[in-house]
Amino acid sequence: MNNLSKQQLSIFDGIIISDGYLKIGKKSKNASFSLTTSVLEFAQKTFSIFPDFPWATTPIRIMNRYDKRTNKYYKSIFLESRVSDFFTLQRKRWYPDGKKIVPKDIFIDKDFLLWWYIGDGHLHRKKSRHKYRRVILSTDSFCVPDIYFLIDKLRNLLGNNVYLENKKRIVISSQSLCQFIDIIGTVSPIKHYQYKFDFGQYLDKEYFSKSYNGRPLQYINLFRKKNKVRELTFVSCDCIKKKEKKEILK
Repeated sequence: MNNLSKQQLSIFDGIIISDGYLKIGKKSKNASFSLTTSVLEFAQKTFSIFPDFPWATTPIRIMNRYDKRTNKYYKSIFLESRVSDFFTLQRKRWYPDGKKIVPKDIFIDKDFLLWWYIGDGHLHRKKSRHKYRRVILSTDSFCVPDIYFLIDKLRNLLGNNVYLENKKRIVISSQSLCQFIDIIGTVSPIKHYQYKFDFGQYLDKEYFSKSYNGRPLQYINLFRKKNKVRELTFVSCDCIKKKEKKEILK
């Protein structure tokens, strides 16, 4: 595993920050890697990316888990390895005091961002606004300083439209979402998650310049308020009659 490529290391960090886990057993000095998911394809893809990992004899196990709250059984897929020095070093990096943190040496590149999004990302849409898109990254397990550290990293990469919502979720919106899409692409490496890549009009890098070209902001806001428009269309403000403009500016 000393020969892991830079891409493999980025993918590994992207999985660990989301659905991956590094644990040390009571009778072991070294750590092992595990991944819990409800999607078999996710476990299979991870297994294929890291052929040199010391996988368990039966690396992928499928179990039915009972949830008392819903009185239902849910399928859980476990991907597990044996112990190794590499996982122990990574455990010290991600769990220095036994609790998961964000290492200060992480490097957010395409592969890290892609697998973080696949594991803990969500494409937020609204039925009432068919064009609405926001990417949400769940960071509930991390402390607030770690979350702001991630936000600063993302802003350096994507721009300023990255912010914290409800104290635990990172939201990527507007122009930053366009940059996010430009980096991770539009095709999921796991077919099951292709729905997360339905980015709509944000696929067009010039979406905002086209949408707002020739539209003074005061006219836009007043027009939306008067006509109860929640989302702008590509119809130009030039369509508003001069007389109507005077009326709304009174």
